[in-house]
Amino acid sequence: MKESKLTYQEYKGKVVVKVRGKGTWVEGKTFLDFCERKFKEGKEIYVDLKDCQIIDSTFLGIIASLVLKKRPLYLFHLESPHVLRSIKTLGLSRIFPRVEESAEAKLPQEVKEWEIPLQVVKGKEGKDLINQAHRTLVEAVPENIEKFKDVLELLENE
Repeated sequence: MKESKLTYQEYKGKVVVKVRGKGTWVEGKTFLDFCERKFKEGKEIYVDLKDCQIIDSTFLGIIASLVLKKRPLYLFHLESPHVLRSIKTLGLSRIFPRVEESAEAKLPQEVKEWEIPLQVVKGKEGKDLINQAHRTLVEAVPENIEKFKDVLELLENE
């Protein structure tokens, strides 16, 4: 698997964030902070998962938290079997807004792509990020409590 990284392109109020390699708790804080910054600027965000081979529950919980806050965030290129299975297993296909690759998500070829520098998250900040992401998964789909009750209990008792 290639190195994991987040990149983005921006054009006329739209931002396309590409998740390359893995979308995990390691990339999660960077993704969350970047999206929140762009939402404050009034941007719409399209998350391109074409090159995302692995996505974990923390990253999905972060996406769900943005969706539940009614942020203008859309997913496309959900082609990886692992990513699709993860979304369906957690019941998130009910809440995730999807777009087909269309004029809405497509940017002109000449638009420059930038890498988003990854933040290093560890200790309490990392634990809090993972805890909040999993709480969001349970809030979004209450049946997820069965999948994550042990994780949540462990994080709370540490």
